[in-house]
Amino acid sequence: MGSPELYVARDKRATMVSRLRLTVVDGGATTERWGGVLEVAPAVPAGATLTGPGVWTTSVILVVGALGFACSGARWWPLIALAGVVVGVAGSIRGPGARLPGTVSAPQLVKRRDEHYVLEDTTDRQSFDTGLSFARRAWSTWPALGALVDAPAAERLLTRALLDLAEMLERRQRVRRIHTELAAYETQGLAADNPAVRKLHTQRATVAQALDGWDTAVSSRLASLEAAAVTAETFLREQEIKRATATFEGRFFDPTIPAGPDAAAELVAGTAAVLEAYRELDARYGPDVEA
Repeated sequence: MGSPELYVARDKRATMVSRLRLTVVDGGATTERWGGVLEVAPAVPAGATLTGPGVWTTSVILVVGALGFACSGARWWPLIALAGVVVGVAGSIRGPGARLPGTVSAPQLVKRRDEHYVLEDTTDRQSFDTGLSFARRAWSTWPALGALVDAPAAERLLTRALLDLAEMLERRQRVRRIHTELAAYETQGLAADNPAVRKLHTQRATVAQALDGWDTAVSSRLASLEAAAVTAETFLREQEIKRATATFEGRFFDPTIPAGPDAAAELVAGTAAVLEAYRELDARYGPDVEA
């Protein structure tokens, strides 16, 4: 199995999709490979680390404490001061904006941003997960389809479809955010024919129409991925039924119903006749008569 053609990484904040390698910052990662897709997730939840303000607070406390010991005549105050400086330097290296352990990292995100798709809105993350689920269902049918499917070619198409979906979702995410920003502006107290108000309404309508278009396009892509899975699954079920019916036809059985006498019916008739005769004797001579 060669290198993955597509990386999908998730943490609590975002889902990232790329052809380029994605990792997890510290804490380890869980990975799952299927086809050309490698899914990556933090092995432990994202958590705080000693960076940013916490580092600087600790550094200041140590340095101030060292000065206090110096004033009191303690001879080992330089060691405490040195510890404060070391902590401060460590904080500056990691930086206040350093990624926390247990979060997704894209080593080439800055240099090759156009090859990464970052989904942060819940709606878009869920849409991608739905598409990914359809893609995996389609992929899982290929071994059973055998030579009917050119697996390498199908894998490339599936990867392309997922990348296209991720790109569309990221762009829809941007449009939705613009739509939300425009909707937040209040026009109360302004005349309806105010140029600024008219322009705002025009932009809102334009963005809303664009958002509807993206929703339709995303739904279409998801429908195509679902169809890829359902078409293959339906064919396999059809073949399974054909094999079952062929096996049934090959079994020997005689559908002819026997036409001979019904022994059970004869037994019932004979028993009934004897019992009826006994009832007649009992009625005529009393219960002491032997049958």
